[in-house]
Amino acid sequence: VPAMAEPAAAPPAPAAPAKAAIDPERLALAKQAVAAILPPGTMQRVMKDSMGGMEEMMLKGMFDMKGSDLGVDGEGKDKTLREAMAQKDPHFEERMKITNRVMTEEMSAIFTKLEPRMAEGLARAYARRFSVAELTEINRFFGSPAGTSFARQSFELMSDPEMMTEMMAFMPEMMKSMPAIGEKLKKATAHLPPPPKKDESSEEAEAEAEPVA
Repeated sequence: VPAMAEPAAAPPAPAAPAKAAIDPERLALAKQAVAAILPPGTMQRVMKDSMGGMEEMMLKGMFDMKGSDLGVDGEGKDKTLREAMAQKDPHFEERMKITNRVMTEEMSAIFTKLEPRMAEGLARAYARRFSVAELTEINRFFGSPAGTSFARQSFELMSDPEMMTEMMAFMPEMMKSMPAIGEKLKKATAHLPPPPKKDESSEEAEAEAEPVA
């Protein structure tokens, strides 16, 4: 009996094109700029400000929306999300505040460790996007009193109370749009087969993994 030929090995995937080396002069100037933008401790401050702002945004904005605003019909349409949550869990606000506090502490610690790598990546991005002349001008500006103040606070601006207030105002509008977005997603994926259902064994494994109250 003739030996069966082995199937041909799949051709190796083409290697991703290597990025061009960064000019050392541009990288040095970029690192100088990033040192002004991302001084040590920046991410810790940003995380504390943003997480605190998110809690306020949820408590004052989203949780005061009625069920009807979120596409709920029937009995729960006239209740606010806060009322519905409190009915299921009378301690939900306290629980959320504790969760937010612990998450803020833990995420701040994680981002503090990540900060040097973020600075390195940002420096490479600056070096690729800006020329020597542009980086020189950027550093000159960052060396001025106004530039120093701007650079130090630029990362923190997104979690500023003024910014969070506008985000909080937008949250109800976004939540009202979710039912319509859900319908559009349903129509856009109507040609696809439904996702596979979880088998019983995986559901049992998840149930066993859940902590007992």
